[in-house]
Amino acid sequence: MEKPARSFTTSTVDSEVAVLHAKRTATFDRLAKLRDLQEFSSQRYSSLELLTEEEIATWPLARQCLFKLVTSQKFEGLMGVVILCNLIIIMWEADYRAQCFTSEDRNANQDEGDCMFNPDTVPWLIVCNRLFLLLYTVEVGIHFYVERSLYFKN
Repeated sequence: MEKPARSFTTSTVDSEVAVLHAKRTATFDRLAKLRDLQEFSSQRYSSLELLTEEEIATWPLARQCLFKLVTSQKFEGLMGVVILCNLIIIMWEADYRAQCFTSEDRNANQDEGDCMFNPDTVPWLIVCNRLFLLLYTVEVGIHFYVERSLYFKN
């Protein structure tokens, strides 16, 4: 005995496609929430977990975008790289300045300002230090704008 062939009507196919689309959308929504939780899992922002999605939704769009930026792991990684670069520059600067205090030059250079190895006279070093200062100031300003009073709790 043969099974009767299943007939597909347009409404049946449309409803099955709608169900599959709803399942797919729900899966993507769950994945997006997991990704957001993973990005937000930084211990640095534990006080920001008190904020609800409804409260964040009332913020201006710029503040919401900056919130997503500064609480992401990518931003923290980028700032970590900036800090490491700053550390390398500081070590180079200290090593360069230390050349003013070698045993031969100690008697000749009583004043550090007269030393030819003064890092305050190296133009690219001045530019780098000012760029680091600018980056850190902008980061603090963004955090203060986004977090408001919670900034002082982190």
